[in-house]
Amino acid sequence: THRKLLIVDGIIGFTGGVGVADEWTGHAQDRHHWRDNHYRFKGPIVREMQSIFFENWERCGHTAPTETDTRYYPGISPAGNAVTASFFSSPYHNDREILDLFQSAITTANDRLWIATAYFMPGEKVLQNLLDASKRGVEVKVLMCGKHIDEAVVRRASRAFWGEMLEAGIELYEYESTLMHVKMLIVDDEWVSVGSANLDARSCRLNEEAVINLYGKEFTDQHATVFETDLKSARRVTFETWNQRSWWTKLKDALSSLFRSQL
Repeated sequence: THRKLLIVDGIIGFTGGVGVADEWTGHAQDRHHWRDNHYRFKGPIVREMQSIFFENWERCGHTAPTETDTRYYPGISPAGNAVTASFFSSPYHNDREILDLFQSAITTANDRLWIATAYFMPGEKVLQNLLDASKRGVEVKVLMCGKHIDEAVVRRASRAFWGEMLEAGIELYEYESTLMHVKMLIVDDEWVSVGSANLDARSCRLNEEAVINLYGKEFTDQHATVFETDLKSARRVTFETWNQRSWWTKLKDALSSLFRSQL
């Protein structure tokens, strides 16, 4: 499982990109401390998050409590003003939900599609969706890891396909300060998707993932500000710099791309 869920007393839920390790104990101040987003939720969405947790719990051979057990399912009142929805996928069942969510975001965007993803390895259909979105006038920006990445093969395999995206007008950025582990998708002024899923084959088909959608301009504006701040620590990739890679780098990128379905 690649899900990141922490539930407290059935009334507070945390999710995002953060794991439990030293890399997340700082503020992206150096390469040993990663850049990430994490979220604290209250209200009815926490019950959905807890249900996703218990799905894994039962698969481990345990019995999940029933919703009549108030130790785990206390009464929850609405909190805040966010309209939210949870999405989760697993290779055991419901295996297309995250992929369908990404494709829906890309194909329905009208003005803006801003993507922050640690590992950017779209499958052929998602790649075509991105190209089509850019060609119909959507502003597509992708922020991903640069040289600071723990899975270098993903960066190499992804880079092999950047040419046609750059030619189609898609803006690609590599975060330079440290490893960028954020997972965030902004669609127009309509909604934001956050959680554990990257825009790669593993999140779309192989991993168990969980994300939360936040609906409304208030939240898209907040996340757009965060995205634009991160771009200040990123390097924009141009077609010229991409095409000027050495033949050895191009060969390694091409060989790595042969494994794209597993990355």
